[in-house]
Amino acid sequence: MKKKFSIHPVFLFLLLLLISNYVFPGTLDPNFGTGGKFTTSFPDSTTFYRSYGTKIFVQPSGRIVAGGIFTNNGPDGHAPGVALVGLNSNGTFDPSFGSAGGVFKDWNQIAVTGFQDAFMQPDGRLIRLSQFFSISGFPRGNVIRSTVDGLNDSSFSADVNIGKSNTIPITGALLPSGKVIITTFTQTNPESFHIYRLNSDGTRDTTFGVNGGKQLTWTSRLPNPWFNTMALLPNGDMVLIGDLGNFSQNGYPEFFIARLNPDGNLDPMFGRQGLVRYRWGVGSTGFISDLIVRADGSCVLAGGIFNSDFDTFMIGFTRRGKFDATFGVRGVVVTDIVPGGRDLFSALTEHGGKLIVVGEAPVTAGSPSRFLVSRFSGGGVLEAHTKTEFTPGQYAYASEVTAQPDGKILVIGSTNDPATAPSVSSMWAIARYTDITDDPPPPGPSNK
Repeated sequence: MKKKFSIHPVFLFLLLLLISNYVFPGTLDPNFGTGGKFTTSFPDSTTFYRSYGTKIFVQPSGRIVAGGIFTNNGPDGHAPGVALVGLNSNGTFDPSFGSAGGVFKDWNQIAVTGFQDAFMQPDGRLIRLSQFFSISGFPRGNVIRSTVDGLNDSSFSADVNIGKSNTIPITGALLPSGKVIITTFTQTNPESFHIYRLNSDGTRDTTFGVNGGKQLTWTSRLPNPWFNTMALLPNGDMVLIGDLGNFSQNGYPEFFIARLNPDGNLDPMFGRQGLVRYRWGVGSTGFISDLIVRADGSCVLAGGIFNSDFDTFMIGFTRRGKFDATFGVRGVVVTDIVPGGRDLFSALTEHGGKLIVVGEAPVTAGSPSRFLVSRFSGGGVLEAHTKTEFTPGQYAYASEVTAQPDGKILVIGSTNDPATAPSVSSMWAIARYTDITDDPPPPGPSNK
């Protein structure tokens, strides 16, 4: 007679407790959206529209605010605009945000409104940068602050334009003092880059440069520069990164990193008179997309390098602009997530001593890309990565990442809209993770 098997109640309790606290691979948070995912589109009467989520924040109240681009159909065809979306912590629209049930739109039927950048003040108000190009006027750069509830804040008024020139605000950041730093590109003859420092109400800080602005003449030392993003240090130092040279379909031949003192002049103690140029190498090109500045003043940059295929790329620099020998291999981390595939990093953040880096990668070479979400040690060692799709067989890519105060990871980007033909229309895509761990291996024949 077989002995009946039973589980002791104490052992069963411990087993259930262990299971309840186990973090499964690439865990999507089931308490957010639908199975950890949220999507929204801004469709018009046509079947062709583009929506790209590019920025995501968590306000002190816990409300999630996302920003990005959408297109709408007007009398002269499709025109892009800017949208802000407010979500409750569980990934549903917060009707108290914006002007239309959780959404605020900045769109004009006879103009192009381009979303360039956004950053959040400590109280949850959002400052966004956009370019407004109307067929009846000159292209202008707009710096607009939103209230906590997502409406334009009339108490903030900023001007970063030069006369009637074509001005593009590129990137911005917030100083601990509450003042705002904005970089711009002006398409005059000759073309020029400027940096502005604004007071907390948007007026120009006249103690900086000339009437709050300073032309960056050092860009003449660089071949065809373009700024991508910036970071500020508590002491007011500014770190800028960007691509250099002529663009090809697989990227640029170089990138740069520059460090400026609070007065807007290059820091002569960084690199070569304030600048570091990095060539991708013979036969290689690439993109540099984002950076963080750590507490000790060192930097980590992320992007992608192309040789025979695209691989994810990170590089570390010390406070003085030298390769950081404590990061990766002589400062560099190249990871071939999918051999033969398009693997790219677009953004990174630091949380709990770890680097969370996001972008895109397919499951196999040639298949549609998915959200790529990776965790690295502070020294650049890959610990885990996961790939998330939103609709089977359709692409998705991540453009920004932030960590909630409770450690959950929010990632925003774009995916194809399953309601339309593949590669026709796109929509915002957001995912939230309780942790970043490796995906399970694909199913295969069992071993007997």
